[in-house]
Amino acid sequence: MLLRFPVFVFVLLLTQLQRLYTQETADVTNTTAVDIPAPKRDATRVVLFQPLGRATTNSYMQFRGEIPDLTSVTFCFRARLEYLSLAQSTFISYFPGPEDQLTLFYDWEANEMVLGAYSNSVRATLPETSVKLYTWMSVCLGLDFATNTFAGVIDRAATSGNLTEAERGRKRHVPGGGTLVIAQEQDKEGGLFSIGQMFSGDMAQMRMFSRVLSEEEMLSYVDCGETPEGDVLLASFEDLDEWDILGDVEVALVPDEVLCEKKKREFIVLPEQRTFSEAQKMCEKLSLPMALPESEEENNDLFKLAVNVESLCLSSYSTNVWIGAQGNLETDEWQNLEDGAKLTYDNLDKRYTYITEASRCISQGGSFYPGIWYSTFCSRFKPCTACENAPKSSIRIRGLCRDSRLDREIHVQGLKNQKPMFQGTFYANVFWDNSTWVMTSRRYPDIRARMKIAFIDDYPVGLQRWEVDGDVCPDTEMDLMMTVCGAGSFTCNDGTCVKISQRCDLQVNCDDKSDEHECDRVLLEQKLALDVIIVLQWVDSRLQYFNLQEQQSRNLVQDRTEMWQPRLVITDDTGSQVDFNERRAALVVVKESEPLPDDDTRVKEGGLRWRHGEVTISYQCQFDLRRFPFDEQQCALTFQMGEMESLLVKLRRGEEGVVYKGPKQLPEYKVSQVVMQAISSNATEGQLVTMTLTNLYRYYLGNAYVPSLLLVIICYSTFYFRVEEFGDRIMVSITAMLVLVALFSQTSSTIPRTTYLKYIDVWYMFYIVLDFIMIILLVVINYVRWNVSESNLTARTTVVAPMVDSLMAKSSRGSLKGGRTLPQLLNLGCCVLLPLINFVFTFCYVIISIGY
Repeated sequence: MLLRFPVFVFVLLLTQLQRLYTQETADVTNTTAVDIPAPKRDATRVVLFQPLGRATTNSYMQFRGEIPDLTSVTFCFRARLEYLSLAQSTFISYFPGPEDQLTLFYDWEANEMVLGAYSNSVRATLPETSVKLYTWMSVCLGLDFATNTFAGVIDRAATSGNLTEAERGRKRHVPGGGTLVIAQEQDKEGGLFSIGQMFSGDMAQMRMFSRVLSEEEMLSYVDCGETPEGDVLLASFEDLDEWDILGDVEVALVPDEVLCEKKKREFIVLPEQRTFSEAQKMCEKLSLPMALPESEEENNDLFKLAVNVESLCLSSYSTNVWIGAQGNLETDEWQNLEDGAKLTYDNLDKRYTYITEASRCISQGGSFYPGIWYSTFCSRFKPCTACENAPKSSIRIRGLCRDSRLDREIHVQGLKNQKPMFQGTFYANVFWDNSTWVMTSRRYPDIRARMKIAFIDDYPVGLQRWEVDGDVCPDTEMDLMMTVCGAGSFTCNDGTCVKISQRCDLQVNCDDKSDEHECDRVLLEQKLALDVIIVLQWVDSRLQYFNLQEQQSRNLVQDRTEMWQPRLVITDDTGSQVDFNERRAALVVVKESEPLPDDDTRVKEGGLRWRHGEVTISYQCQFDLRRFPFDEQQCALTFQMGEMESLLVKLRRGEEGVVYKGPKQLPEYKVSQVVMQAISSNATEGQLVTMTLTNLYRYYLGNAYVPSLLLVIICYSTFYFRVEEFGDRIMVSITAMLVLVALFSQTSSTIPRTTYLKYIDVWYMFYIVLDFIMIILLVVINYVRWNVSESNLTARTTVVAPMVDSLMAKSSRGSLKGGRTLPQLLNLGCCVLLPLINFVFTFCYVIISIGY
């Protein structure tokens, strides 16, 4: 044993040295050998962060120079965001210490450009910052700690004001000697980067000044003019030899006009042949206007794009793409398709400028007629679709599960395999791989989704079936809807938009008729999904605790796997265990006593542990719908300890018990009560949480009960027609009954089907039977009337001589006492008896249903 101990120490030392060597070499390998192009006239060196398309924290630049103490500072730079980060997009981070950090970032949720000092307790904010993806912006933002002011300019929009302070008494400078990093946010000096705070995109002409520039100087920088240099310039991209370029970073030359001039309009060509109306709808599905060049340069740009796919696009009219203009027959003018304004530029062949009912469209010639516009038959010819890449809105993805790692918003950006490519706001990429559309994630490489295409020309917009691998969603096949439709609109299955008021209005508005599909008025599921916050407290006297703080949130246990924790078992009212997904959990030690006096390095306290968890529980609630729609349902959840834990721990109710914080008004029911009570079963104690749901029956009063009652009244009103008008009476009654049956069928299709009768079924069945009885009574009355009439006719035809007494007797044979005929008396009886029956039924129904 004595001989082995030194050997063990020697091996341990070798292991530690090997780890240090591995760490040093890993740090060295992070420094990438980047080819830095030589400066050129009319061109600027641009730094590309994450050009390989992977979301990573190993993509940044670190300044090697010395930063002095800062009483004021200004950062100026030009940037083009390719993706946003979930928390913030960090452009610049200076870290002299954990409480003196300077960070310049874009907060996309608040739509603000922020320069924060002292861990963001002091902030300079440019509100309502118009930051667009894939677009160059110029930013200058400065802080003056002595005067507590700031000034900033972003794309010629100037702002100034006082700094906002969350904490008072701060020192009025930022210490020097720290680390300056580009494209990552530092949580410690030179490291601890977060993937949710990185910068993804391109940056150029970054400059750091030791004073706050004037507004004129900032505007001069934004306009690509002169900016101060000399002793006020602390760091810049002018000399990249002063920087360590680390990880996935590239440097490229970009013409100055790209950074400083007005952004040119860009076009994309969809390489599938379509008629004009089909092309217009395709651009609308992508939320893009149709391409309409407004200058010779733009027309040439569009022509070059179209020639690249001419083999796929050339129509029988020798044109390649449609132009976003249409002829006005009344004014005989060509107009912009978007706003109806007269064209300010056109390249029409003078021989083909005519406007007719059939040829009101324009297409651009192919390589045989380069860039020439021609008046074209809108429905006869099929060149390709050209759209302007100026999206009116983003494309949203509907149908993903709540915890999906895929983006819910994508944008058209660039081309791949001759078709448009879509980029997510954060991580997703959607592209054509020459066989189908594929969706990937640059952060989660295991995620890959493939669209099931029916036709080779299909696009991912609209309702499509996808096969998804590697995501957290339980379904590997799902229907996803990619839509540009905004509020107040309904998305057809093909991706086009109609007004939401046109949904289920019994008129077809979508080309695929999908606006009249799945028109159930009520969606009632017996499966509930609850977001629950569970707080458990217990005492474990076996444990010892160190460095406990008075503030409870600071006593967070980092490694919960080594600690014993109660295992909670949740069952529904059928006794079956329910599925629940734990989204977040925290284990905290609560300090309840002072440290032991005999040992000031160890804290042994009462041992109260506190666990806070957020879970989503999905479970089946058994509904009893006999009293529907006047029903009241109770859904129960039982919380108990596991079989072993129940021997050691009793689950008791906390001080607050259960508190419902969600919306009480649900689509069909109202949460009227949530209670918790203790239970005991099989020597195991637990807590029973019961949620009471009350049906919101007012919908059915207006859409089922009142219309059916009115139909019965219409049928009953026929008894007040003349007895001789049998045709009118029977026609009105049969029509009322048929409408009542149709109403019953429609109502039944929107409510859950059961093997037993519901109260609403009893209502409809009674009134259908009552209508049927009234029709039978009308037939009986008419039958009696005809028998009486035939008897009178027979008696009159046997009269031979005018015998007055005999004639009077025979003429009164059809009359009874009071001068009424038998049919009239039967009709009168129905008028009295039927309302009485209806009143008795309605009274009993209301008492039993509502007053039960």
